Amino acid sequence: MTNYTKALCTLFLASLANIGTCYSCPEQKPLQYKEKLIVNTNDKIRTIIFKNEEEGTKDIKELVGTSEIEEAWAYLPPSQKWIEIGIEGTTKTQFRYDNNLKKITKGYINTKIDSANLEKILKEYDDLIIFHFHPESFSSEAITVLKEAYQKEELTNETYIQQMLLYEFLNCIPSIDDITTMIITSRAFYLLHPHGNTRHKVISKIGIAEYKLTSKGIKEYTSMSNTEFLETVQTLKQPLTIQLGDKCNSYNTTEKTIILKYDCITKLMCDLFNNKLYICNFTLF
Repeated sequence: MTNYTKALCTLFLASLANIGTCYSCPEQKPLQYKEKLIVNTNDKIRTIIFKNEEEGTKDIKELVGTSEIEEAWAYLPPSQKWIEIGIEGTTKTQFRYDNNLKKITKGYINTKIDSANLEKILKEYDDLIIFHFHPESFSSEAITVLKEAYQKEELTNETYIQQMLLYEFLNCIPSIDDITTMIITSRAFYLLHPHGNTRHKVISKIGIAEYKLTSKGIKEYTSMSNTEFLETVQTLKQPLTIQLGDKCNSYNTTEKTIILKYDCITKLMCDLFNNKLYICNFTLF
């Protein structure tokens, strides 16, 4: 099997297994050229934007605060071109605090990578950044429910603070699905462009997390058969164990507010994700 075939099989099989991607019909979709990056909910068209990375990032920062649905783009640095690659964006923001289970029922905000669209991009370009964002509404709605539960004295101070920190933290970091998608798309990329450069970035209300394969990760994942690779990726989808200590916040007892120490959060994120196969770095706005 050639690397080209192996790369395309990676995207297609991952979509069949419902891992991070979705293989849409590969017909040519009409393109719409825009002046700003937008959240496009019409999967029958694709948007294209020409602007540099800094300007595009500013557009995404605005979307973080206004959109309830994620969106994704492939950014091509040499041509300063943004190509929309998100598909099947969904939102389900039902949060409630369960007094018996002592946890919040999570909402669901997601978009998948359109593998058929990405396929064409991978064939042409050897320098590529995949961008998406985490809507602020995900953590803000959860925090509203937490505050209501705390005001009703259904939560202890300790539980309230830890849960608040957890949802703020989760909004800043790549999810397990994000990491999995990065590994899938990066493997396909490096099978086609062994000397190329690709990375993923997720934008939240406080900064940008960049995550990518290490040289060891590139070598290991691209050397696997497709069957071995998909089995390996499936094992990644395990719940995160996150311990947020008191050092990451200060608490105003009178106003019942939390001040987050984001430098501490970014260190925790790096400790959580970084290993020999992939790394993550965070930059505050």
